Amino acid sequence: MDAKDLKILVVDDNSINVKLLGRTLTNNNFNVVSAASGKEAIEVTHSEKPDLILLDVLMPEMDGYETCKILKESADTKHIPIIFLSAKNETVDKAKGLALGAADYLTKPFDPVEIVARIHSHISIRKDVIDLLHLNEQLKNDLAEAQKGNGKTPNDDPLKNFEALKNVNYREANKYFQVTARVKFAAPPATTVFLPAYVDKQNYIFLISGGFEKDYQTSFVQMLLHQYVLGYFKGLKEKTFHEKELYHIFDSILDAFSPDIYNAAFTLCLGHVNVTKAEFKCFSIHQATPLILNDKNNVIPTEALPIFYESKYAKIISANKIKLRPKCTLVNYVSGNELTTRETMDSLCLPYFTADKTDVTDMVETVFSNLPEKENDQLVIAIKLL
Repeated sequence: MDAKDLKILVVDDNSINVKLLGRTLTNNNFNVVSAASGKEAIEVTHSEKPDLILLDVLMPEMDGYETCKILKESADTKHIPIIFLSAKNETVDKAKGLALGAADYLTKPFDPVEIVARIHSHISIRKDVIDLLHLNEQLKNDLAEAQKGNGKTPNDDPLKNFEALKNVNYREANKYFQVTARVKFAAPPATTVFLPAYVDKQNYIFLISGGFEKDYQTSFVQMLLHQYVLGYFKGLKEKTFHEKELYHIFDSILDAFSPDIYNAAFTLCLGHVNVTKAEFKCFSIHQATPLILNDKNNVIPTEALPIFYESKYAKIISANKIKLRPKCTLVNYVSGNELTTRETMDSLCLPYFTADKTDVTDMVETVFSNLPEKENDQLVIAIKLL
């Protein structure tokens, strides 16, 4: 998406600041709309649907913090990135802005070059999501037409290759680990999916999502989710993946993909394997923690240490870290919105992870070929440390 296709909302009660920012952004090919107050900003956001908002903090009647809070509480606008602009440079002010859901905080007087760079950075993070959000309206129209019974379905052009975009057979391998994921879906669309998010020499990060409903709305939102996460990790300058950073990422995902926004609910797991530290972190909602097998494919009793973090979702998130052994394997099974039990793992997966086998791809394929027929999709995943 080119800058000329992106709309930036500038909010400031100072008309000179609005003109200066508008000129800078227009010279960089952005489309610019403006608002002179918090109340007007809310109205313009709903009518113009900007891709990013530059929001002044100090404004009469309704300040930037209150404006941001209202926008983030609305299902129609909470996904829009907000960059605060303020003369305040106190840490507490920045923390307050970010706590309200802002993507960034810049202090005045600002450098026009930095403003544009920050916008490009946040747009890059959300680029694929923005493209798909624009396409979402077309999907809704297609679904509405299909429900009217006029013969058009969500698979008609331009979404005819929709299912090809979903991972039903995924493999990743290097000298540090081997990953295999296999989805058996009863019928299109696939709504229990494995979403690889980031990989380097020591880190492997993924998401698993199990839809509550088996419909195109859920499937499409999961595709949005995947593009959002890929963009998020691509845009990170420092990829340290500390516990708080991962928890913040998981919070951001829950904010951006609330069922209130897209009318699609799914279970979710964010997993992080750190090979160097021999550690696995797992943040999940209504999904079981993977089983850990040793090099002989026997289940290892593990102690899952809780990860503590201040979050409005803390009551529904299960966050744990587990110490891994050399050459161990993580195994998991997910089917729709069902919570996998140990009995399910014992009957469906573990019989095919035997001491005489070392290739996780072969074992996952064997599990896949022996899965029973179900109405829900079934995902099997194995990650082996080498």
